[in-house]
Amino acid sequence: GAIWLTGSAALGTLPAPSGTSVLGENYIAALSPDGTAVFSLVTVPDGGSGQAIQTTTAGIVATLGNSGALLLSSPAQAPSLLGIAGSFSWTAANSVAPRSLLSLYGLNIGPATAQSASISNGTIASSLGGVQVLFDGIAAALLYVGPTQINAIVPSLVAGRRSTTISIITPSGTIAGPSLPVVNTLPQVSTASFGFANALNQDGTVNAPRNPAPRGSIVTIWATGGGAQTFTPDRSINSRLQGNPYPVSVLTLSAQSYTSLEVLYAGDAPDQPSGVIQVNFRLPASQFSTIYRLQIGDANADFFVYIR
Repeated sequence: GAIWLTGSAALGTLPAPSGTSVLGENYIAALSPDGTAVFSLVTVPDGGSGQAIQTTTAGIVATLGNSGALLLSSPAQAPSLLGIAGSFSWTAANSVAPRSLLSLYGLNIGPATAQSASISNGTIASSLGGVQVLFDGIAAALLYVGPTQINAIVPSLVAGRRSTTISIITPSGTIAGPSLPVVNTLPQVSTASFGFANALNQDGTVNAPRNPAPRGSIVTIWATGGGAQTFTPDRSINSRLQGNPYPVSVLTLSAQSYTSLEVLYAGDAPDQPSGVIQVNFRLPASQFSTIYRLQIGDANADFFVYIR
């Protein structure tokens, strides 16, 4: 008798029952037969649902997202994987890159009390709170585990493979996750609102609307998805400057074409987990543009910077 629907809505605008976890802008909802009450509401990363919905004769609800994700309803207390996305993104992942930061979203997929990474002698543990994330059986370093989210580093050993199968060992049971294609690089820039990068100006202050970077100055950004070789460390805290395995460029849009900028450093971000890269680049001295592109290998990601 319930009315089932799926779609998308801006974060914070849905009539979510108390305790609903916000995992993205796509949603699956059940309404009362007269449409006046929300029975249940589940949100997932963008592309994880919202494309189509169907109920089966067995009472299972199935939804499809434009990323190709297929979600099937399960018992309320069973651990459920609802979406996988890059840790610097709200969009469902179509592929993964070795040594990139990945977030897995779901219900009851981790301990009730969230735990942050366990680090010993600079090494990040691959088991945390009774949780493990496996890529083709290879345990990934874990940065965070909680009831609705797990942050992991994709093992470098998946480099060169065509695809990798993900599974999650949880305190409540094992989840057989999807198989995703493996790509060499998949850059994602750490951004705040409206796609503006979490960046530092040359003087060490935070880049912001009221504190834009001067033209010709150096700006620092952070990203993940820079790629790796099979032997690249993927369970450590970066302790030294190490160049990225794949070429890194920063481009700016000029007269409907992109112009390459000077990159002073591109590699492991000091004191950050494996897979976080730092890029220092110089803004153009004469051109006023807020649109930039990070190119790593044959993949890219666009971002904005406040300048004056």
